[in-house]
Amino acid sequence: MTIPQDHRQAWLALYMIPGLGNVVLRRLFEKFLDVNAIFEASFFDLMGVKGLKKGIARKILERALLERAEKEISKAERTGAKVLTYQDPGYPVLLREIHNPPMVLFAKGREIPLEQTFVGLVGSRNPTHYGLKAAERISMALAKRGAGVVSGLARGIDSSAHRGCLRGGGFTIGVLGTGIDVVYPRSNRKLFDQMVEEGVVLSEFP
Repeated sequence: MTIPQDHRQAWLALYMIPGLGNVVLRRLFEKFLDVNAIFEASFFDLMGVKGLKKGIARKILERALLERAEKEISKAERTGAKVLTYQDPGYPVLLREIHNPPMVLFAKGREIPLEQTFVGLVGSRNPTHYGLKAAERISMALAKRGAGVVSGLARGIDSSAHRGCLRGGGFTIGVLGTGIDVVYPRSNRKLFDQMVEEGVVLSEFP
């Protein structure tokens, strides 16, 4: 298969190679500076990247997952989501600073305000009534002071954190443990839809 014109397809094809983690994938990008150039590299050049195994280098040279990546992008777009890569301007700036940032994110909703301060707020899936109210009040107060809230859109504290932020007029980010097309728990369907309208939902998973 020829080298893709869409850099998202190249990123996703690499991202889906079993055994190729985010750390080594970032090293590949930092060495070649262009994701498409990774597919044009020789086996010798690929093996110059620290931590890259021979079997994974051969997978890259075979370009085996480019077609599947193209299909995954189409599937994401049909659900109203988009693919956000490490090199995109809209990729969260602070996320780039962690040891192993995800090289590809699936996003559904508004653009992330990159200059905004975000606070992570997570907790029990089986909290007390007091815990739910406290999470909501804290998030609402943060939102009213200009901060956004990041949580996992799970049952319990996470859901209360998102709701509080939205009620305070803030921007909230939900980080899913499933594909972007899966609402879990199902009881969060209304909250999920509201976050897509007023915030954003993210996933590392196709």
